[in-house]
Amino acid sequence: MTMQPEITFIPLKNAVASDVVTELDLILRITVPEIKTTKERLPLNLGLVIDRSGSMEGKKIKYARKAASYAVNQLLSTDRISVTIYDDQIEVIVPSTLANKKEYILNKIKSITARSMTALYDGWLEGATQVSKFNEPERLNRVILLSDGLANVGETNPDAIATNVNGLSKHGVSTTTMGIGDDFNEDLMQGIALSGDGNYYYIQDAEQLPNIFENELQGIIATLGQKVSIGIKTLAEVQLVDVFNDLDKTEYGNYKLPNLIAGNTFDLVLRLKVPTMTQSMTLVDFRLAYDDMETKSRKVSHAQLQLPVVTSAELATYPENEEVKAKVLQLNVTRAKEEAVRRLDRGDVRGTRERLQEAKEEMMAYEVCFNMIEPEIAEMDNLLEDLDTGKSKSMRKKAQFQNYNKRRSRP
Repeated sequence: MTMQPEITFIPLKNAVASDVVTELDLILRITVPEIKTTKERLPLNLGLVIDRSGSMEGKKIKYARKAASYAVNQLLSTDRISVTIYDDQIEVIVPSTLANKKEYILNKIKSITARSMTALYDGWLEGATQVSKFNEPERLNRVILLSDGLANVGETNPDAIATNVNGLSKHGVSTTTMGIGDDFNEDLMQGIALSGDGNYYYIQDAEQLPNIFENELQGIIATLGQKVSIGIKTLAEVQLVDVFNDLDKTEYGNYKLPNLIAGNTFDLVLRLKVPTMTQSMTLVDFRLAYDDMETKSRKVSHAQLQLPVVTSAELATYPENEEVKAKVLQLNVTRAKEEAVRRLDRGDVRGTRERLQEAKEEMMAYEVCFNMIEPEIAEMDNLLEDLDTGKSKSMRKKAQFQNYNKRRSRP
């Protein structure tokens, strides 16, 4: 039996008004079931692409080797692996091969040393080529791109790179990016991951690399659905006012969602404007679509939102859901951080600090359980500290990474 994601609704209030327009905040929660079978997992087809430019010298390259070695040691003999390294030149030290010669592969990884400049796109392209040679429907195909610097050799245009990454994704090869330190281009690396239907990681310290690789590999193994999207069709003159996650859209106007990973949940947070109603009826039809990794088919399921109708006086007595309030606040804070980053990019450090401080004060004043927003306040304090101590590059990367995670319901 194939897995079936469960869709549930968590409204701010569990009703709408009969006599006034209702502004309704809502969580649509997609829960992916745990894998409850001992059946052998799908084989992997991985391409590791590792920056070996001069700035990787020292513990960065050391932990990159360690992380890559960890990945190799987790593979089954039926999995495929390739290893590409790049600076201003591209070298495939392990052409795509079955992972049944681990000692040979590990020795190749141990030989990686830091050297020159950063031909990021060309490195990705060669790694992608290795994966594409064995792009088979029964495999989970992914390129993992690791870099600590800027793309300064070869193709450097972010739009051109994203277009090519997206093209490969449509053919079943996704891309994850890992940026190390404070000197890489986070907009480019995040853009590649979004275009490539993979994940993006900001790694502040190279010592985090093995754990990040472990999380990524476990996520790939547990992937049950890819190319996930959700369509929102409002009915009965209901208006879609906002989708707080600020997700990219597909060419058909649906919202792109992260891969469906066994045991994970994703929260889509939206605001609706519901007209006066005389009786309960379907307000919105949600259409979830994804490529099922087991059946190799496109799956589509629908869920309809319908709520009781009461008078506005009665609705005023209904309790508000604290989780919905907290989620709306969190995603509004991501927008404040985004505005702060734009101010920073303009050189307006004072304005950046003001916007972050405003957002913190808004959180402190918000009528919601403090435990639910305490982590947000701690993150904001950390961003302000970075800004006040001249660590603007670190602050920018942290803010962008926090936003990326919040919008995709990643812890």
